[in-house]
Amino acid sequence: MASIAFQQVTKTYDRHTVAVSDLTLEVPDGQFLVLVGPSGCGKTTTLRLVAGLETPTSGAIHIGAKPVADVSPRDRNVAMVFQDGALYPHMDVYANMAFALRMKRLSATEARRRVVAAAEMLGIASLLHRKSAALSGGERRRVALGRAMVREPAAFLLDEPLSSLDPLLQGALRTELKALHQRLATTTLYVTHDQAEAMALGQRIGVLHHGRLQQVGSPDDIYRRPANRFVAGFFGMPPMNFLTARVRRQHEGLSLEIAGAGFDLPAPLRSSLAGHVGPTVLAGIRPHDLSLKPRTGPGGDALSGKVTHIEPLGSRCDVHVQLHSGEKCVVCTAPDSVPRVGADVSLHIDPDRLHLFEPDGTCRNIRDVAV
Repeated sequence: MASIAFQQVTKTYDRHTVAVSDLTLEVPDGQFLVLVGPSGCGKTTTLRLVAGLETPTSGAIHIGAKPVADVSPRDRNVAMVFQDGALYPHMDVYANMAFALRMKRLSATEARRRVVAAAEMLGIASLLHRKSAALSGGERRRVALGRAMVREPAAFLLDEPLSSLDPLLQGALRTELKALHQRLATTTLYVTHDQAEAMALGQRIGVLHHGRLQQVGSPDDIYRRPANRFVAGFFGMPPMNFLTARVRRQHEGLSLEIAGAGFDLPAPLRSSLAGHVGPTVLAGIRPHDLSLKPRTGPGGDALSGKVTHIEPLGSRCDVHVQLHSGEKCVVCTAPDSVPRVGADVSLHIDPDRLHLFEPDGTCRNIRDVAV
């Protein structure tokens, strides 16, 4: 096993398209790190740089203590699993899994031992003599993982291996992947655009946007202490609500006005806002952190608005509200406490759950967050 380290890595195509920009990141030995972000953010390019399928425009990549700029892909001792599995359709499962071992001239006995052990671990031992073209999508993904496992690499590079599968199969394979990592403890760099998948699998998560690393941290850090508006809005379903807020500076301290309602702030937020320049901030509040009640009176410390539509989702309902300020908000509520469409409602905010972001181009979280 080995760590993977990026030191100010940039990859540019045609001198104009920047796929990865100034990436500095370390995946410690044995860690499962997920790179997540929207399509085109540089996730797959980052994997290909580690595998040696792309060459950095600048910067350095280390696998273990060794820089790999001059190391060929076959000598980097990493195993990459592609999105489509990339199996040889004319070969059976055994031949697909043993192919790389044959190229390394491993003995037939050792190759069989590795292939059978991996197949049993992945639950595909009964498929070893089936042609890969006859496999289902989930079986193909297991075979691709098995082919990577038998190489006993220093690191796994997984490029959206669960995409295009049905949700039930995705959930089952996600559980298997996590259990597999717990057994093997091999350094793993995993790419996905699915924030739920990233939260479920990653010991740490790196968030990419336009080729730049936005934040690295545990799933809890990413969700509860997002570094900027992009990270806050990317994680969570439904996405975080963003509302324009005015900072009120009074003799007794700072308070916040959101959509006509006034809020006293907890001490940590008051402290963070003390150095803020400007009258406005962007307030972020997750739909699960809002409570919904029938509106009985004007103003106060609650937002007010009208229910425009409702999405029933079984265990919860997403209630869409048009605030009287003109802004829109989503609230998650229990299925047995859903107001009717058109009802006037009050939205109550727990100030301890508020996130405040700079309204400028950085959109950074005003709370102290380590990026």
